[in-house]
Amino acid sequence: MQIRGATLEDLEQLSLLYHKGLGTRSLEQAKVRLKSILQKSSHQTGQATALRWHCLVALEDQRIIAMALSGPPQLENVVGSELQLLAVPKSSFGRRLSAQLLRSLKQHLRASRLPCLWINAPRANLSPFLQAGAVDLAPHPPAQGSALARRRLRLQCGPAPTLQTARLHLRPWRPEDHHLFFQLNGDVLVNKFLPGPLSYEESSTMLDGVASDIKQHGFGFWAVEHQLSEGIGGKVIGMIGISPVVDIPPVQERIGPTLEIAWRLAPKFWRQGYALEGAQASIEFAFSALAVQELVAFTVPGNTPSRNLMKKLGFEHDKGGEFEHPRLPPGHPLRRHLLYRKRCPAHIINTSYVLIS
Repeated sequence: MQIRGATLEDLEQLSLLYHKGLGTRSLEQAKVRLKSILQKSSHQTGQATALRWHCLVALEDQRIIAMALSGPPQLENVVGSELQLLAVPKSSFGRRLSAQLLRSLKQHLRASRLPCLWINAPRANLSPFLQAGAVDLAPHPPAQGSALARRRLRLQCGPAPTLQTARLHLRPWRPEDHHLFFQLNGDVLVNKFLPGPLSYEESSTMLDGVASDIKQHGFGFWAVEHQLSEGIGGKVIGMIGISPVVDIPPVQERIGPTLEIAWRLAPKFWRQGYALEGAQASIEFAFSALAVQELVAFTVPGNTPSRNLMKKLGFEHDKGGEFEHPRLPPGHPLRRHLLYRKRCPAHIINTSYVLIS
C-alpha cells in the first residue's frame, strides 16, 4: 500500500469518496468542489501558506481506497489545519489505515509549518484520533455545550511553542532541567500541600512525563524562566501550565474531558505576581489558541494561597465537585480536594502573552 499526495489525475476516483463522505447533493457537485480544492492544495501549488489544503490518498494496486483531506479551520481565532474528511473502509483494516493516514497528514502539516490538526469527530468514534496522539478538548460546536454528540480534538504537528509574558518565558522542558526540577520538587515549602518531596528518580520520571505531554500535545506544564533574574538554576523559577486531566475519575465523570491549570514555583519567587502572570497567559492560550470551553483547578482546603489565586484568576468554587483524590490512600490528610472551574468568556482578547514558535 502507498500513501501520497493527491493530484488532479485522481479527481475521478476521489470524487466518489468525497461525495459519499460529505454527502454532497450530486457526484458532479462533488467533482467541481474537489477540483477546486486540489487546485489549491499544497501538492499542486507548493506555496507556503497557512490556508492551503492538504489531500492524501492511500492506494492498493493503483486503486485509491481511502483519503484524508484537511483545510482552513472553521474557528477564526485558531491556527493550523482542520480535518475535513477521513474516508476509509469500515473494517479493522480501515481503522489501521486511519492511523497511517493521520500520521502522514501530520508529517505534511509539520513540513508546511502548520502547528496542528483540528478534528471534529463523533464521541463514539474518537479512538483512531486519540491513538494518533490527538487530545480531546471540547464539545463541538462549542455553542451547543453538549459533550454527547461531537468532540473537538487537536493533534499537535509542529514543535511546541513558547509563551512570553512581560517577565516570563513558559517553554518546553529540556534534558538539562532534571536537576532543577528535582530541586523544586525537593523543597519542603513547595511540598506543604503535596504528598511529600520526591526522590531524584521520582522527579525525573515525573519530568519525563511532563516533557512528553508537551511534545505530544503542544502544551502542558511548562518550565518557567524569568527573563531578568536568576532562578533556582539558570533562569528557571518553577512550573506553570495546562494539561489534560487524567486518572482522576471524580473530575472526569463530573465534567468530561477537560484541562487543568496548575503552578509550582520556588519559594524565592512567591508573592511577586509570577504565578498570576504565568497562569493568565496559560488561560488565554487555552481559550484562544486551543479553543477550549472550560478549565479546572483543584487543591486541598488548607491551601489558601492557591485558592486565593484561583479566585483572582476568575475560577469559581464548584461546591458539588469536592472529591477524594484517587492517587492518595484513604485517610491521608491531603486526600480531600476542592474543585474550581472557569468558563471561556464570550470574547477573548489576548493581552498576557506573545506566542513564539
